[in-house]
Amino acid sequence: MDNVIEMQPMWLENCRGADRYVEFRGVFRLHERARCRIQLSGASWFVAKLDGNFLAEGPVRFAHESPVYEEVERELEAGSHSIMATVHHDGVATRMLEEMPPFLAVEVEGVAVHWEARPLEAWRPEVRRLNPELSWMEWCDTRYFPNEEEDWREVEMAAARAFAPHGLANIVPRTLPMEEIGRGHLQAMFGYAQDDPPVGYFLRDLDTAEVGAEGAWWRFDLGQVRLGRPQIELEVPAGTIVELGYSESLTGGRVAPWLNQSMGLSCHLDHFVACGGRQQFGPLSPRGMRYVEVHVIGKVGAEAMHGAQFLERSYFPPDPVGKFECGDALLEEIWRTGVRTLRACAEDAIVDCPTRERGQWLGDVVNVGLATAACTFDDLRLFRRGLVQAAECARADGMVASLYPGHRTYLSSYALNWVEACWQYHTITGDRDLL
Repeated sequence: MDNVIEMQPMWLENCRGADRYVEFRGVFRLHERARCRIQLSGASWFVAKLDGNFLAEGPVRFAHESPVYEEVERELEAGSHSIMATVHHDGVATRMLEEMPPFLAVEVEGVAVHWEARPLEAWRPEVRRLNPELSWMEWCDTRYFPNEEEDWREVEMAAARAFAPHGLANIVPRTLPMEEIGRGHLQAMFGYAQDDPPVGYFLRDLDTAEVGAEGAWWRFDLGQVRLGRPQIELEVPAGTIVELGYSESLTGGRVAPWLNQSMGLSCHLDHFVACGGRQQFGPLSPRGMRYVEVHVIGKVGAEAMHGAQFLERSYFPPDPVGKFECGDALLEEIWRTGVRTLRACAEDAIVDCPTRERGQWLGDVVNVGLATAACTFDDLRLFRRGLVQAAECARADGMVASLYPGHRTYLSSYALNWVEACWQYHTITGDRDLL
């Protein structure tokens, strides 16, 4: 494959347990203004910034034996530059990726970068899984974030290995407003903080009067189910507990923080402790939801809320290229529903849903997704990659995977659909290389 490059995976010693967070810093210098090409990959979720500005989030999912990278180009001035990346090592298999040793790999083409890293002890590991298909909830005490120059260490560099380009457009989060649809005061009604986090969250009395209340709550609506990261800006005292709960629909008018049909326990919320003052709260990793309910435990009022926004993660732009108009309002709304659903289920792969699973099922790629995308958007590379990756994850006897690359599953009916879909993709796109 063209543009295959050698990259050196790196990690931090003694940070290999499940549900661990590590921050990396790479510093490099340019002697003159230049357009730099930066390649990034990793074994689990990361968010990277270049000189304080968004660079990339990822990784793009891959089979362990076929790693890929994302490439970003930036025009940079002469002088010193830095790449900062916060990485969450799952340490468990998910629908997105197999369980594998942790690593971050970043190359700045033609430039030497000095890397160092530090553990982020603010996150308490392994409190609860979101569900058996996904990773972990975040339980983060922001009072323990390190100072800018505190606790940096040399990284461990592994042997270089070959990485291929992911062959897709890069996903840049889109900032959306969050509509406030409710607020009030709350009273805790259940146990200690870690007894059963979603039960404690849901059993809080949200109808309590202001007098004697233990905190406040706000509820937001994103208009439809979306994948991304809510960002809530609050001004609260140090030690204040902030919990964000998520759901696709409301139960009795409020958010119930569980994931339906999870085949096990679920916990669809994140927990933070404030460092004090005005700060932003939200998960590092994407979540699927329509509704966000913010619970603040502490002596706070309505003035504590300073803003709420959502960083949506979707491969496709908001507006489709294709159009459908027939004069029938119902048929036209069905068309728009298909477009919205496709966008919500498209990230680095076509997934079955953005909330409970985010799994790349071959049936969603070839039976529904390809037909819908072919008449709505002009970039079908997600489907090509889905077909190729199904073959990369084939069983020993040659049957292509039906769920992949994480939690691999094999179904004969899906494998038969794959044969027809390869030809269908060629028919739609004229891409003979795939065949």
